[in-house]
Amino acid sequence: MKKIRLFFSVLILILLSGCTEVNADYLNLELNPGIDTIELGTAHTDAGAQASYGLRVLDVTVVSNNVDVHQVGTYEIIYQATYSGITKYIRRIVDVLDQTAPVLTLNPGVDTIIVGQTWMDAGITVEDASDIESIIISGTVFNTEGDYTVTYQVTDIYGNQALIFRIVSVIDPS
Repeated sequence: MKKIRLFFSVLILILLSGCTEVNADYLNLELNPGIDTIELGTAHTDAGAQASYGLRVLDVTVVSNNVDVHQVGTYEIIYQATYSGITKYIRRIVDVLDQTAPVLTLNPGVDTIIVGQTWMDAGITVEDASDIESIIISGTVFNTEGDYTVTYQVTDIYGNQALIFRIVSVIDPS
C-alpha cells in the first residue's frame, strides 16, 4: 500500500510541475561561437544560435540575415526562439572588411633596350576585391646605359596598398 501511495505522490508531483506558469526568464537564447569578421569576397558560415526552456531544447529560426560578403559593411543576423507564447530575439553582428592589398602582376614586355631606342611600358595587371583608388607610376628610363627602376604603387578605396617594380636595362652593344 505504501508503494502505491508513493507512486501516486510522485505522479501528482510530476503532473503539477507541468502546470507551473511559463516564465520568460527560463527561455534561454544564445549565440553559438563563430567567426563574425570576414574578408571581403570570402564565404561566411553562420554559426547559428541555440535555445532552451529549462531542460527542453527549442528550435531557433533566422528571422533576417542581410550579410553581403561582396560589400564592405556591418551586417546583422537576427534569430528567434519561441516557447508557449514567449518569444526572444538575439542578433549576431558580422563585419565584412577589405584588408587585403591588391595583387599586381607585371605585363610581359621588352625591358632591355639599346641606347637610342624608345622603351614602351607594358604596364601591370591589377586584381582586387574592391575598386582601385589610385595607380602611381614613378621612375624614369633615360637613354643612357644603365639599369632603371620603374615603380607601380596601387591603392584600393580602403587604403590597402601594393608595390611592384620593373627593372629596365639600357645597353650599349658597342
